[in-house]
Amino acid sequence: MGGQPLSPVAALFDAVAPVYETIGPPFFDHFGALLVEHAGVRRGDRVLDLAAGSGAVTVPALAAAGHSGSLLAVDVAPGMVERLAARLSSTGHPAARAELGDAARLEVDPGCFDVALCGFALFFLPEPVSALRAWQQAVRPGGTVAVST
Repeated sequence: MGGQPLSPVAALFDAVAPVYETIGPPFFDHFGALLVEHAGVRRGDRVLDLAAGSGAVTVPALAAAGHSGSLLAVDVAPGMVERLAARLSSTGHPAARAELGDAARLEVDPGCFDVALCGFALFFLPEPVSALRAWQQAVRPGGTVAVST
């Protein structure tokens, strides 16, 4: 992503990142927790949160996976990633990180996660079916891909 101009969606979320928690719809946290619950995230799980934003899914997923689990949160908006990285750093969790990345063009090894989650973002992707296929490949056989929309 380095050096390339941001997409309109990434630019929008990058611009609102500093104030997103104060202007974003409050239901994101509620539905983020429900998504994690319905996906069945368990202690020790390796979790991938796609289009993670400010962490509405990330935070409850990290709590569910616990210190024996790991979490990678990916988002296209640099401002969101910066804020979420700071938020994750404050948890002291040894295996939680936020990275700049595109959920539509996932760059992870196949089968390296137990659960892939995406809260309220699938509809932003230009080719959602292709993205879902990539997410399915990112989880181990028998793993879970769960989305809210």
